[in-house]
Amino acid sequence: METEKIGFFKRVKMAIFNLEKYGTFANEKFSKALKYLILLIVIVTVCLAVTSVIKLDKQVGKLTSFIKSEEFPDFKLKDGKLDAKSKLNSYDREYDGKLIIDTTEDLPDETLKEYKKEGKEVSYTVIFLKDKIVYRFDINSDNWYETTYNNATTMFGVSELTKEKLVNDYLNDDVIFQLRVVLFIYAFMTILLMNIVILLEDVLIISIFGWLSSKIARVSVSLTKCFSLGIYSLTLSIILSTIYSIVNSFTGFTIRYFEIMYMIIAYIYMIASIMIMKDGNKTAGEAVTVEGEVLKTDEEKEEDPIKEDKKDKKKKIPEKEDKDKEEIPEDTENKEESKKEKKSKGDK
Repeated sequence: METEKIGFFKRVKMAIFNLEKYGTFANEKFSKALKYLILLIVIVTVCLAVTSVIKLDKQVGKLTSFIKSEEFPDFKLKDGKLDAKSKLNSYDREYDGKLIIDTTEDLPDETLKEYKKEGKEVSYTVIFLKDKIVYRFDINSDNWYETTYNNATTMFGVSELTKEKLVNDYLNDDVIFQLRVVLFIYAFMTILLMNIVILLEDVLIISIFGWLSSKIARVSVSLTKCFSLGIYSLTLSIILSTIYSIVNSFTGFTIRYFEIMYMIIAYIYMIASIMIMKDGNKTAGEAVTVEGEVLKTDEEKEEDPIKEDKKDKKKKIPEKEDKDKEEIPEDTENKEESKKEKKSKGDK
């Protein structure tokens, strides 16, 4: 028997709007549901990776424009020492970040402490000193980290750097495009692995919940079929979660207890699909099985007494019919004789 070929986007539509079709999903091979989940994860990951690249690209673009501006001082980095023509203490409200440049020889400890105190009030802080970089990227932590210029130049293969060289060689369009590609690949692989782990865990939880619900509802659904149903039940939750993540990245908009709502939606889809399958079995007059035991439907229970009455009648009727058959020939003969007598009298 040929099975209907259902495309990916049609499956998405059916999973969200056609709960009565979940029986079709349950009867398919689990491999089809798994392929559907993998493709859904890939599409969601691409959307989130593009969002991350757009957000990072905006930050890089703003930083690039700032470095090219006159406000950013000319500098020269050579032999692990940074020499800037002027100091800089800049704060960006949009990203809540602070950039400080002070290459004063033998900078007093009190001045550095003052810079760090200012940095604690913002989310991101980078301080460029004469011979090292001090930074902090976690507003919830008081820990500061340091690295030397030699470590940075060795990593990027640069021995000497100036503002002009930085702008012309490292902040041109070709380098920015390559940076976008690298950021996309890194974001895609990171988000993909994270989504696979999280969604497989969610499918497992929803599937076990669905299997237990089917036992309570007395519907015969195997654990493998519950895995398939769990995948499709999570469809709307996954889409809503993706939209929410994108909106949150660009606007900072948050919804309280969204993670709980995410799972509740999937639970509702799972329970509804099981109940629809149960009602479908009853309507079709099929027996519902529970742990190998066949239970009669309501229609079968109503038909049972009628069948028993018919069986009793069939046993009694044959005896009466035999007696009638024996008596009928005698009556017909008497009627024929009476008709002949009447005709003979009429002729006379």
